[in-house]
Amino acid sequence: MTFTARGAFLRGFDHECALSPWGRDGGQVDARILKGEPMTLRPLVNEPAFSAGGVPNITLAVWWPAGADAWHCAPDLDPRYDGGVWLFDVIDGQPETYAEWARHMYDVDIDADALAKIFRHEELREDDILALNPDADVGAVRHRLDEVAYPVPSA
Repeated sequence: MTFTARGAFLRGFDHECALSPWGRDGGQVDARILKGEPMTLRPLVNEPAFSAGGVPNITLAVWWPAGADAWHCAPDLDPRYDGGVWLFDVIDGQPETYAEWARHMYDVDIDADALAKIFRHEELREDDILALNPDADVGAVRHRLDEVAYPVPSA
């Protein structure tokens, strides 16, 4: 998910999906995925962090242009069935869902109390940060949290 002054853009990528650019000649994004997307948000499609070899990894897109009152998606695709919306099942607002996903994906147990604080957007203290990642550079984490205006106590 990318947030800009022009709006928000959420992408999904299911490499096994029929809409995958890697299953298409020339590695092109299926035009149906982006139909109706405002040109002001189009640069976000080609974000290098979400591309491989210059090809955007995208099979699902939804966007919220600045000033809009709802999320939008391509009119010819239903994001519930096309493009891999299942990838976002972990984003259901429940810390337990994320913890189970992380346990499965990364073979790690996440501190439930610290994780719940994040879901409630509560202040993260040094002990919370280290409970989530004992190897974390607390100063670097605080700096990143400050960049996105996440509540942290004064150092």
